Amino acid sequence: MNRSVMICTMLTFIALTVFTASARAALLAEYQLQGSGSGASASSDANDATAIPDLSVSALAISQTGLFAEDNNTTLVQDGSDDSYAWFSRASILGADPVTDGHYFEFTLTPTDATLSLDTLTARMGVSKQSFGAVGWSLIVRSSLDGYAADLGTLVRYDETIGRNDPPVWDDLTLDVSSLGVITGPITFRLYARDESVDDASNKYLLLDTVSLTGSVNAVVIPTPAAMSAGLPLLSALMMRRRHRGA
Repeated sequence: MNRSVMICTMLTFIALTVFTASARAALLAEYQLQGSGSGASASSDANDATAIPDLSVSALAISQTGLFAEDNNTTLVQDGSDDSYAWFSRASILGADPVTDGHYFEFTLTPTDATLSLDTLTARMGVSKQSFGAVGWSLIVRSSLDGYAADLGTLVRYDETIGRNDPPVWDDLTLDVSSLGVITGPITFRLYARDESVDDASNKYLLLDTVSLTGSVNAVVIPTPAAMSAGLPLLSALMMRRRHRGA
């Protein structure tokens, strides 16, 4: 049997038996931002998604305590139900460059003996006001894969028609993050909140209710020695067959 053919056959056997992956599509992370305290004291919010094997998910952390300080009795995190909601005021991020200033939320996913394939990042964003003029804001999304150097995209919630003292207007905004490809180690997402309102009127509120991430965990299967031994006769039979053909 040709030596190169034998080597290729052995490598193929190893690749097929040792590094087999099984994908599980799922909701990987979800932060419902309920009951986590005020912007002056809250520093994180726990992951609410069901735990997935081979994946560790951090809390949603704020870059600095009190980043979104209380203003007009507003808070950083909210319960988005119609009868009980809270918000953080646009005054806390008015005129700021959140990327330069380092003002963000972040969370980290860490696979163990697995890889990640991500699909979408979604934020339930809302607006409310007690004044005149349009109100809007955005979340700039970056990741640790390039050291937070480039925007993956921007989610924007903007409203010109909402009336004074109307109930909050919500929208689920989604960003496709599948272009990140196969992820083999920890990845951190940072979401930078930026004001997009046209005027400087006070009493306009930027609301964030839920942040979630979907994708799949691809567990790397490493067979036991017994499983490897069971496959060796198949490799041997294949090699013998090729030898007889070459005779």
